[in-house]
Amino acid sequence: MLILGSFTLGIGQFVVIRGYSAGNRAVVGLLLICLIAGVLTYPFSHDSLLAVVSVIAPLLSLLAYNSRRYREMSKTLSDIRRNHFKPVSGKR
Repeated sequence: MLILGSFTLGIGQFVVIRGYSAGNRAVVGLLLICLIAGVLTYPFSHDSLLAVVSVIAPLLSLLAYNSRRYREMSKTLSDIRRNHFKPVSGKR
């Protein structure tokens, strides 16, 4: 499960860097799954510090994703992809 989550985060970040918004959705979806899993296991946890960290970490990540700077970066990367990497036509 850890390998699948790491792979999804890696691919999602690569897609974001390439300027596609689908990567944002994949990463946010995975963070929401982590948050839900942390909240559901919170009452059954024996180690309270680990339980709190498992809830706080996805919340802080989602906060960073919702920041103005991250949205500006995503918009800039999307604009770069649209304007500078136009599809090559068959004409020369």
